[in-house]
Parts: sequence; structure tokens; C-alpha cells
Amino acid sequence: MTEHTFDDSIVSDLHKDAYGFRPTNAWMTAWRGLDDDSKQAEWERLCDMVESETTAERERAEMAKVKWEKHIADMMSVNGVSKQTALRWDMQAMDAEDDVGYYCFKWGIEYSLEEEIKQVLNALPEGKTLGELLNLGS
Repeated sequence: MTEHTFDDSIVSDLHKDAYGFRPTNAWMTAWRGLDDDSKQAEWERLCDMVESETTAERERAEMAKVKWEKHIADMMSVNGVSKQTALRWDMQAMDAEDDVGYYCFKWGIEYSLEEEIKQVLNALPEGKTLGELLNLGS
């Protein structure tokens, strides 16, 4: 006897993950008309599609990160500026200077980089103290 792992209650979610949209009523009607073995086969096909799409998305994000890192490094090199300045300039150029998450979205890089970018943006310039920046120094 074949083990069935499909779940009628979340097949719509799985379809959305696989295709990017919810199934049509016709698809759901066809799904309900399948026997358990056919449902399991369709379930496994959808799972394979989700896995494939997840891998492709991960690869796209990694390629975008490499492209972004090169872009920032080139800005730093060509203009003789810090990473902080290069990031600020790039965010301004992309109309995302007040929203690091949006900046990540526009570049297609993972949102996990958002905190790292914020840290660079909020870092004190090399050799400066907060007091000096606020004209509190002697």
C-alpha cells in the first residue's frame, strides 16, 4: 500500500508556492475528483516544482548579491569613497535612501542583508567619534 502524504487542506497553498498563484476552481474540482494515488502523484509533482523554484530563487539572489557587491566595490574604487558613502549614493540613485528593505528588493538581494547594510550606514566614519560628529569635541 502506498503511503499518502498529500493534504487536501493545504494543496491550494502548495499550488501557490509552485506557480505563484492560487489554483482555479476548475483545478480544485479536478483535484477533488482524483483518487488518492493520483492526488499523491500530483502532490509530489507540486513539491518538486516548489523545490526547483526555491533553488532557482536562491541562485538568482546569490547572483544579484555578487552583482551588487561588485557594483558597490566599483563605486568605492572609482570614487575613492567608503562603503558607507557608496551605499548612501546608491540608495539615493535607486530612490530608496530611507528604506533599506526596499533597496534590497530593488537589487533582488536577500532581505537578510538589510541589517548588515544598516550597520554600515549607521557606522561612525573612520577615525571620528560621535562627539566630533556632533561638534561636542574640544
